[in-house]
Amino acid sequence: MEAESAQASLFGGSNGMDTPKPSITPIEPFGDIEKLNIEKEVVGLYISGHPLDKFQFEIDSFCNTELSAMNDLIGLKGKEIRLEQKWGDNRLEFKIRNIDLLNDLRDKKTKGVVVNMAMQDVTKSIIEEMESLCQQFKGECSFQMNLVDPTEDITVELMSRKYKINPNNELLDRIKKIPEVNYKILL
Repeated sequence: MEAESAQASLFGGSNGMDTPKPSITPIEPFGDIEKLNIEKEVVGLYISGHPLDKFQFEIDSFCNTELSAMNDLIGLKGKEIRLEQKWGDNRLEFKIRNIDLLNDLRDKKTKGVVVNMAMQDVTKSIIEEMESLCQQFKGECSFQMNLVDPTEDITVELMSRKYKINPNNELLDRIKKIPEVNYKILL
C-alpha cells in the first residue's frame, strides 16, 4: 500500500519509491563585472577585484593627475587639465575638452613598447622568451629592446622590424615576470 502511494517510511523502511536526484542545469559562468556586481550587492563591497582592475594599464600609463589633486585647482593651472579664470571674477572654471573611454584609450594612444635590459643579463633563454611573446601577441604597436651597460653609460636601441605587438594586459604581465627586464610604454 505504501509503495503504491509513493510514500516512504520514517523509520527506514524501503517500501517507498526512490526519490530522483535533482538535476542541475548547466549555466554559463558569471562574467567578471556581473560577479563583482553580485558581490557588491550581497556583501556591500568588492571581494574578488574591482571593476577598474582591467584598466590598470590605462590608468597607470595615460592619467597624469589623480582625482585628489582637484582639491588644489590653482596648483593644476597650466597643466593639460585646463583651468581658466574669467576676467573680473575670482572663480576658476574647469573645462573638459574631450573624454576618451578607457576601453578605447590603449588602442588610440599606445605607439609601442620599449623593453630595457642590462647587457650582462642577456641570455639565449630571455631572447627566445621575448621572441615567443612577440609571436604570441601580434598587433600594430612597435617593439623596441634597449640593452643598457650602466658601467660604460652605453645604451643600444634595437627596434624590431619583424615584430609588431599588441600590448594587452597578458603580455605586460608576462614581461613583468621576467626579473631581468622592465618595460616602458611609448605614447
